[in-house]
This record gives sequence, C-alpha cells and structure tokens, in this order.
Amino acid sequence: HVVERDVRGDVARATAAMWVAVLVGRVAGSRLMGFLRPGVLLAGSLVLAVVATVALTVVSTPSAAVVTGVVAGLAAANFYAGSVAYLIEADP
Repeated sequence: HVVERDVRGDVARATAAMWVAVLVGRVAGSRLMGFLRPGVLLAGSLVLAVVATVALTVVSTPSAAVVTGVVAGLAAANFYAGSVAYLIEADP
C-alpha cells in the first residue's frame, strides 16, 4: 500500500522562500554594487545558480527543497541588475 502525501504546502513554502530570497538578495545586491564590480557580482550569482541547480538534483526532503529554493532565489536576484550594470560599465 502506497501512502500518498499532499505536497502542495511544501511547494508553496519552497516557492515563498525563493521569492523572499529574491527580495533579500536584490536589496543585498544593490548594497554590494557599491563595493563590488558588476562582473564580480554577476559571476557570484552565476556560481550560486550552478550550486542551486546541482542541489536540486539531490534534494529529497521538503526542508532541503526550501533551502534550495532560497539558494536559487539569492542566485537569481541580481541577474538582471548585474547584467545591466556590467554592460554599462563595459561601454559607458
């Protein structure tokens, strides 16, 4: 007998955690732009995105999914702003 589990609450928590991390990461990224060059921030975001992607392939619990969602949110938070800043720095 297979016991089915309703995972909708877990999915909602992971999604909410990711969006909160996007917000926090965006605010932190705007502060870091004062100290780091845009390319460094963008590279860090890309590395974090790779970590999140690899983590997604191995998570097996709801709490690990939430943590992975947070890492993915932090990674994605500065893709757009970092890319624009990088392009402006490259060709003012």
